[in-house]
Amino acid sequence: MVIASGAMPVPCVSRNTVAKVAKATSDHQLSKDALESMEEKEIHNTLFPEEALLPTLLTPDFPYIHKELLKSDVTLKLLWQESVDTCRNAEKPPYGYSPILQAISGLCPKKVMKQFQKLPLVILDEFLLIPASDQEQRDLLELMEYRCGQASTIFCSQFMSEGWHERLGGSAFADSILDRIIPSAYTMRIDGDVPMRQRKRVIKN
Repeated sequence: MVIASGAMPVPCVSRNTVAKVAKATSDHQLSKDALESMEEKEIHNTLFPEEALLPTLLTPDFPYIHKELLKSDVTLKLLWQESVDTCRNAEKPPYGYSPILQAISGLCPKKVMKQFQKLPLVILDEFLLIPASDQEQRDLLELMEYRCGQASTIFCSQFMSEGWHERLGGSAFADSILDRIIPSAYTMRIDGDVPMRQRKRVIKN
């Protein structure tokens, strides 16, 4: 989970992007006057026609999602499914759940955290596939501080738990997080080369 800061982002363009646009402008032999007479979308489609053929995602109504999340009986998962249905009716590809979660987290991080805290079961899939950032360590500590001894949490990871400390940053945060996970945990190790659903399961207490 990534909680974005509430600061207003400052627009910036990378050197590679500038070079890419300059090359495309030269290749299509477009003059400055021609570019100034075109709308932004028209310029993009002219310079990069191959990208114009890609399917356009229907942007979720984030203000609506934010407003609905203030209701006690509404979850982000339900709103995402509603968004998926809207996209299908419009014959547009929908946003995945993770991008919406990341986007809405920046609008109401406390609301998202509270929803995770109160769920009877939380499953964190691909846990620590990428080493946790400082902010993710803080978020995870806050989450486990609330859930430890109160609700069930399943961590699905490709890494043995012995290596979690390093992937959590190896600091006091890692110690505190693992102190709230490991002592009361049951470990299920899935071994073998056969498909996941056919693998032998070995459970350690």
